[in-house]
Amino acid sequence: MNVRDKRAYLGNISQVFDVKDYRYIGGRADGVRATDVTTSGGLSVSVLADRAMDFASIRYRGVNMGFVTP
Repeated sequence: MNVRDKRAYLGNISQVFDVKDYRYIGGRADGVRATDVTTSGGLSVSVLADRAMDFASIRYRGVNMGFVTP
């Protein structure tokens, strides 16, 4: 079943996935555009648009899957 078919059964599409855009404020990342993408399967990704689409964080069901620098 694709997303179009699921929409008939959903109250809100955010039950399947959610996308949020924002900007960082303060520090070295001041003004950097970012987007959080979350799926109902448990995948959560933060993408930094102004930093070559780099992943700020990647989590699957709450477990960190990306490298976090010191």
